[in-house]
Amino acid sequence: MNSRTSLLALYLTITSLAGIAQAGAIFRTTVENYAEDNAFFDAQESYVTVTKVEGNRMRMDTQGTDGKVASTVLFLGDTDEMYMIDHDDKTYIVMDREQIEALGKQLNEAMQQMEEALKNVPEAQRAMMEKMMKGKMPAGDYEPPSPAVVTDLGESGEVNGIACDWKQVSRDDVLEEKACVCDQGAIAGGEEMVALANEMRDFAEGLMKMANQASSFSMLGGGTMGDFSSLTGDLGGFPLISEHYDGEGKLMRRSTFESADEVSIPDEEFTPPSEYKRQTLQGMTR
Repeated sequence: MNSRTSLLALYLTITSLAGIAQAGAIFRTTVENYAEDNAFFDAQESYVTVTKVEGNRMRMDTQGTDGKVASTVLFLGDTDEMYMIDHDDKTYIVMDREQIEALGKQLNEAMQQMEEALKNVPEAQRAMMEKMMKGKMPAGDYEPPSPAVVTDLGESGEVNGIACDWKQVSRDDVLEEKACVCDQGAIAGGEEMVALANEMRDFAEGLMKMANQASSFSMLGGGTMGDFSSLTGDLGGFPLISEHYDGEGKLMRRSTFESADEVSIPDEEFTPPSEYKRQTLQGMTR
């Protein structure tokens, strides 16, 4: 994650001048939501994501069809940080390796204290309390997911005049996704977007491992992070359409590419608003 080629290091040095807009790209995608547990949108409701990419930095705004931004995710690849911003509450949290390690240690200490306290509790009451605690404490060593299997479906498609080929992604014979994939060079900023999504995937997997599969960190395995699962080298390109399934064949959401443009992006786009309040991960799990 932290290693960089000499050319990329040179590029980041040249483009690190604060306050100067840098060359980048902006992607617009329409998402049809079919999931009932979406934090911001109802089932059968559509929304829009506007993703801005510059170098190894990304900003993704999720907004309703009325244009109101519900949430923003920032990813800073050079410092391995992810910001989750809630505009209604005017708050944000930061997820990085140091935060996850500290919280994982805190959760493990709390579990040890609870186990010690349970030693003096009658057996029947202890069994009931242990049942209540199940799923609220770290669940053991991290086990990486099974390898994804990508299959070419032999069907072609087209989105906004751009040709694509349909593929599907499965794990352990369970369908996760179908996508219509084009050459990443066919989209302005497509190569940068795919590379950055791969970096985000590696970042998320690292956090999951350190979090020890604590149920409190279920947000790391889905939601916004999950939206980037399709942008991997496994698909061999840029997904113009991406359909995500729930493991039982039910469609959860469909994302359709609308447009991509090369733009200049100010540095302030990659920081949370100064008036917003930072929340700690510890506070989020209480």
